[in-house]
Amino acid sequence: MDRERGFRDCLRTEFPGIRIVAEQFSMGDRAKARAAAENILSAQTGLSGFFASTEPASAGISLALRARRRNGAVKFVGFDSSDAMTDDLRDGTLDATVVQDAFRLGYDPVRILAEKKRGITPPRQVDLPARVVTGADLGKPEVLELLKPDIKKYL
Repeated sequence: MDRERGFRDCLRTEFPGIRIVAEQFSMGDRAKARAAAENILSAQTGLSGFFASTEPASAGISLALRARRRNGAVKFVGFDSSDAMTDDLRDGTLDATVVQDAFRLGYDPVRILAEKKRGITPPRQVDLPARVVTGADLGKPEVLELLKPDIKKYL
């Protein structure tokens, strides 16, 4: 919900000319997301873009865009990552995705807890910023590490 609120807030303050014409919740189900996206595409023939706040929603929207042959014609920004989303970035179905460092989201709290048990005062806040990834970014080593971390080096 925070992702969606942040998206709406950003549009309102930074892009006031963009209007949200529909919001549908897919309950983390790609089939429901696809059905919702197809309904939106039918009702809004001049639709310019989609935003999805989860991986299942992103996958469903990609399927709908392909089924309607609108992939590449409708701007699409997703959130999270998967192998399928990486393929969608490569082929232009997905214009960008917002990616968090999922590995560090799990690793850092465990590391900080272990340090606290050893008497080290933990930081009051740890910020792991998200990154916008486009198809052009897929060859960058830091993006590859973000999408497919080498966990063997931590074991």
